[in-house]
Amino acid sequence: MKKLTLILALFLASLVQAQAQKISGGIKAGLNTTTWSGDAVQSFSEALNSTGALKKEFKTGYHVGGYMNIPLGYNFSLEPGLYYSTKGMTVEQTFSQNSFLKVRADITNESHYLDLPVLAKVTLGHGFQLFAGPQVSYLVANKVRGEAGILGFTLEQDVDWDSGLREFDFGLTGGLGYQFINGVQLNVAYDHGLTTLDAGKSNFDVYNRALKLSVGYTFR
Repeated sequence: MKKLTLILALFLASLVQAQAQKISGGIKAGLNTTTWSGDAVQSFSEALNSTGALKKEFKTGYHVGGYMNIPLGYNFSLEPGLYYSTKGMTVEQTFSQNSFLKVRADITNESHYLDLPVLAKVTLGHGFQLFAGPQVSYLVANKVRGEAGILGFTLEQDVDWDSGLREFDFGLTGGLGYQFINGVQLNVAYDHGLTTLDAGKSNFDVYNRALKLSVGYTFR
């Protein structure tokens, strides 16, 4: 909690300084399509402790937050931001003894992060923008949902589980955007985690991967 408070305090202080310097800022929100890369499928398979057809699926989430835009030169700027973002993955496993009795089990991991990207942004002209930079993510909470279905019945259970995950995730992010004259912008970005999510207690290496579609508005 102390780390989270420090992160928020630093970002708010930056916003105050930006306002004093007349630096522009804005808000942004959108959808995440996320998964884990690495031996995540094997780890979930061991958790299910069963045999059968195993399929990894993308998980849909969201992000919302704000950013500052600091001009550094002609068509070039620095854009730090702070976003609340959900990530994770889903594994579906189906196994059956015969064509009549079929059991399906799904496990979804949903991680809640505070993302702090620092982007270098280049304006190409006619509103198009390219951006890329490092990103630090702080794990706020992590939930695991298990669902099992058989003969048309479905059982669900949610568990809070974050003791086996690192608090901080370091990665790279980048993408393409378009900003209209009125300040509205559309963006597509990709997050590539570089730090394994395992805190060393479970001995598995997995990394966050996310495709993000967002709509934003830059205040003038």
